[in-house]
Amino acid sequence: MTAPNILMDYTDLVSFFKRGLPITGIQRVVYEITSAIQADDLDCVITPIGITPFKRRLAPISAPMLELIEAYGRTNTVQGRSLVAKAVEELSYVRIFKNQPAAAADSSMPRSAPWLVMLGASWSRSNYAGIVSALKSADISCRKAVLVHDMLPIERPELTFRSAHATFKRWIDLVLETADVIFTPSRATADALIAYQGFDCGRIVTLNFGVSQIGDNTPPKPLKVKGPYILYVSSVHPRKNHRVAIKAWSLAFKGNEEAAPSLVCVGHSKRKKRMMLRAIVRRTPLARKLHFLAKVDDLALRTLYKNCQMFVFPSRYEGWGLPVAEALSFGKFGIVSKSTSLPEVGQHFVDYALPHMTSEWVAKIKAYATDPESLREKEREIDRNYRPATWTETGRQILAALQRVDDEAKAASVAKRPAPPRRVAPQSDAARQRVPQTTS
Repeated sequence: MTAPNILMDYTDLVSFFKRGLPITGIQRVVYEITSAIQADDLDCVITPIGITPFKRRLAPISAPMLELIEAYGRTNTVQGRSLVAKAVEELSYVRIFKNQPAAAADSSMPRSAPWLVMLGASWSRSNYAGIVSALKSADISCRKAVLVHDMLPIERPELTFRSAHATFKRWIDLVLETADVIFTPSRATADALIAYQGFDCGRIVTLNFGVSQIGDNTPPKPLKVKGPYILYVSSVHPRKNHRVAIKAWSLAFKGNEEAAPSLVCVGHSKRKKRMMLRAIVRRTPLARKLHFLAKVDDLALRTLYKNCQMFVFPSRYEGWGLPVAEALSFGKFGIVSKSTSLPEVGQHFVDYALPHMTSEWVAKIKAYATDPESLREKEREIDRNYRPATWTETGRQILAALQRVDDEAKAASVAKRPAPPRRVAPQSDAARQRVPQTTS
């Protein structure tokens, strides 16, 4: 069995790194999977490609840029990200991408790679339609594999920005039309995709996402947060449901604020949104116990996970739910939304509440936060039985799916090949004379 050759789209990562943002969510998934495939001892050739930022040309990514990406992922600290972002800005696009004059695709693009693999947010940043068009115009023939992280703009358009539905719909229709393999991170996302199409196209493969080794083999970083705290790791966005988390936490300890643990919200947030959320507890003693932390590096995040009392994740909609898996990998128990893919991630190791039922969150936060022995028993169960997947396993799943399609196509090609004509040897005169003649 020969491993497939791959054109791996890095456009999403490059655009993210230029802004010096932490690797979270989709970008964390892209980085971890691509790094795992590159590091695994497999006989496949991967060519990183991307859309150039100025002339919008498809081209292989240069070695200096790949080194920066690897350095960015290894450090993932505020200082490290700043240095990489500055280096990316200083590198001209000619050095980032090996550009040669071409109409749509760079002349140095390999012609023999049978697979284009896009694992990022290709409906917004990576320009799936543009890459498919560039490959076609350059006469580069390859199969296509796309990761659909979620179906949020289709299923819950009210939870995203106004133009997302139309943009996403054009993209998902093109993916369903052109992709040979469609990866999803969960059964919930696969079911949503099948429901949208109206039938199972037979090309959907559900992956087992790995868990990142956040700040692995590094000492904990001192925290500014004092005392016990409940942790919520997520960017501040309406679908992430921070309002329910803060309101439930405040009601759970109403009248007993001094004994309440802090609530630490980790993730990107805008000042206006933070102020609106702080207003929930503005005139209460809990105001000083509500913390918003942004641009948290891996060392600090590792410390936050290790030292939290428990975690909450009240999100209304997820394609997977990486922070839940990360928290469990640190042996921490939590309360999670009973919606979309989250029960697949949390399994039986967490407790669940409906995302819109504040009263459920109040009761469960109060019950667990005031019962240390119950929390310790939950943590012992997680330590004994929770076994997360690795990103290496995820990468091997992807390669196995690509190989399976290649093998099926090869078998179908052989089956369709017409059989060679049967050759009949001419009979000799003596043989013809031995054939008995029938009499009329």
